[in-house]
Amino acid sequence: MVKTASRLAPVLLAACCVAALAAPSAWAAPSAPTVRPMVARQPAGRPAPAILGPLAGYLLSNGDLADEYDSNGGTIGVAKISTGNYLVTLGDLGAITGGMVQATAVNDNGTCAVDSWGPSGSDLEVGVLCYSLTGHPANSLFDLIVTQPVMPPPGTFDYSWVYRDTSSGPLTGPYQYNSAHKSNSVRHLGTGRYQVTLGGPASTGTTGTVKVSAYGAGGGDCAGSGWHGTKAGVTVDVTCYKASGAPVNRQFDVTYTARSNLMGLAGFPTANALISASGKVQTQFNSEHKAKVTAGHSKRGIYQVQFNGTTVQFSGGDVQVTPVTSSKFHCVVVKWVAGVHVKTVATVRCFDGHGHPVNSAFAIQFVQGFVIV
Repeated sequence: MVKTASRLAPVLLAACCVAALAAPSAWAAPSAPTVRPMVARQPAGRPAPAILGPLAGYLLSNGDLADEYDSNGGTIGVAKISTGNYLVTLGDLGAITGGMVQATAVNDNGTCAVDSWGPSGSDLEVGVLCYSLTGHPANSLFDLIVTQPVMPPPGTFDYSWVYRDTSSGPLTGPYQYNSAHKSNSVRHLGTGRYQVTLGGPASTGTTGTVKVSAYGAGGGDCAGSGWHGTKAGVTVDVTCYKASGAPVNRQFDVTYTARSNLMGLAGFPTANALISASGKVQTQFNSEHKAKVTAGHSKRGIYQVQFNGTTVQFSGGDVQVTPVTSSKFHCVVVKWVAGVHVKTVATVRCFDGHGHPVNSAFAIQFVQGFVIV
């Protein structure tokens, strides 16, 4: 059975974002990979479109039009290939030839991983694989966000496809981005344990926000164990583990951003935060002046995060979550609700490898998108 969803994105004249339509600079072009890149879907014989503006999109796989965004106004579709195996098509985003993809399971007791992405003619195709907690393929809703900057993003915006799963060294190729014009690298600390350094100005403490997604086939998950500033930039600790909870070497995607969103685009309502296991907001960013992220902890493993200043103007937006722990915990988005005069509130659930609720710190990111013409 194939499930599809499509829509034409809403259109808005947004003077505040006209700058985003500038032609891409040579600075934004990714360097050539020195290793074999991830397997991308092969083009269907149609040329990819010229880059005219921002290249980004997101969707919730249930087909809700309010939770979809395509910066080029293309049609979005989701097809189930087999149990837990999905193919996402984002129309007219075929100019994304590198970029970054992140995914979060929605309202489920399982996990989802990014499997592949690449252009198919004028479109972008993304593979997603979802699993039960026992590691078997399982159907699941998921939330997906993609991006490839074509001009310098606001704030700090770095991402990396960490393809070195058993070695240490620099990370290069079109699936790397660093807004400080520095390099990204990884240290393999032991089975399933990594430190990713995203080069930039010297800093200290925990600032900004991090999103991590497991990459490739296999149950289990990858989680952020924490991040902090260093003399070389920002270091992100990542732990990957099997469905059994045993550590495993695995490729993964990681994005770090401060004063920006997971698409790296200016002018969109944005709110990010690091929430402690007790439900306290530890770090946050809100694009609305003086607005704050607040959180509630109703019962074990259940959290409500309110993104104040983010009433729905254009769409329901996108929510991504990553557990921040060295334990083998998972966190998913249960739902998020909003309205024209209502603050967006996301419910997050965290659980262990047996599906039992647990209190866990997590990073959460929210952004609303709209098409610029």
